[in-house]
Amino acid sequence: MIDINFLTNGKEVDVIDLQDVSYKATLSMIISVTDIAVLDITTQAKFYGPCDEANGDCEHICIPIGRNRVCQCEYGFTLEANKETCSSLPLLNDFIFVADWTHSNIYQVSLVNGGAQGLDSDMIQKPTGIEYNHLTGKVIWGDTGDYLLQQANLDGTGYEVLVDVGMYHAHPDRMAID
Repeated sequence: MIDINFLTNGKEVDVIDLQDVSYKATLSMIISVTDIAVLDITTQAKFYGPCDEANGDCEHICIPIGRNRVCQCEYGFTLEANKETCSSLPLLNDFIFVADWTHSNIYQVSLVNGGAQGLDSDMIQKPTGIEYNHLTGKVIWGDTGDYLLQQANLDGTGYEVLVDVGMYHAHPDRMAID
């Protein structure tokens, strides 16, 4: 529904969204109203972009560019030669672990050059506490997204759940290896 109000100082057009009648906007500073069209989103053709289906076959990030797309990787990962998949090579020496709860990942940060490598695992939700068992080569982390203590190899393989602490109403955010 559109209502046109002519004011003494100029013209205003009040616009009301028919799908959300609580939305109302006023277009002001209009010089001259020559035509008005009402567009119903339900009658508009759906445009599917190159990233809408299966994320454009990109493993991490799909960036639409017209009818084409470009794949990119999340922080700590490198785009493979196929330009679709991402990988991360684990650091073997002189590193610390950082839990990125906001972006749902665990990173190895080099103490030599500050570069970061992501832990390549789809099982990370909201990582908190992290330990590294240098004897087994396993990364152990708590996750407040699914309340699990879990572990994996540095390259993300060998994933396993150690214990579900959710049944104890616990938050696995701090730990130590004994």
